Amino acid sequence: MKQFHLSLSILVVFLFSSCGPAAAPTEPGPTPTPVMPTTVPVTPTAVFRSMNSIKIEAPSLMDNLVGEPTERTIYVYLPPSYGASEKQYPVIYYLPGYGDSSMIGFRLPGDMDALIESGKVNEMIIVVAGGDSKMGGSFYVNSPVTGNWEDYIVKDVVSFVDSRFRTLPQAESRGITGHSMGGFGALNIAMHHPEVFGAVYSMSPGLFDENGLADCD
Repeated sequence: MKQFHLSLSILVVFLFSSCGPAAAPTEPGPTPTPVMPTTVPVTPTAVFRSMNSIKIEAPSLMDNLVGEPTERTIYVYLPPSYGASEKQYPVIYYLPGYGDSSMIGFRLPGDMDALIESGKVNEMIIVVAGGDSKMGGSFYVNSPVTGNWEDYIVKDVVSFVDSRFRTLPQAESRGITGHSMGGFGALNIAMHHPEVFGAVYSMSPGLFDENGLADCD
């Protein structure tokens, strides 16, 4: 929990100080085409729950070659004041590691409620979006074989959350983090999409050299 508490604290500092975009390349290169979340009509939540398990459509995963389903489950944590206010909140997106489906070493809603109550972090929405696939793990990258997982996070998940919940829908109020496979995904996505995520924190990212696992025992 201590490691994730640190990551939350760092992300909160960025989000509440209107940080600039995520890291940009140090050398000039081609300007990437922005991939903005799809616009979806806003549907307010009917009943307040601190934790929400929601099945969403994932059109970015369509037409994959392995039959990956295009319905996914995400988990959304809402802060204590959400049900009694009209406030909008910053959002942190958490990407689990290979074989994981939740936040490692951190329990929602209890641990987050305790941090907010103690004043150690500000109120925010947290979204847990897994990347497990029929191949084991997607690493949250686009693939013609398993589907476009990067687009799934950037377009499908962010669009759904912004349309369903009272978020602050700009990059300066979105952070992305993850552990292991999710740590790699967070770094990769944040660098590719600074127009969507304004802060990133990676925990034990799973990174490979150009030979991948070829030299591993």
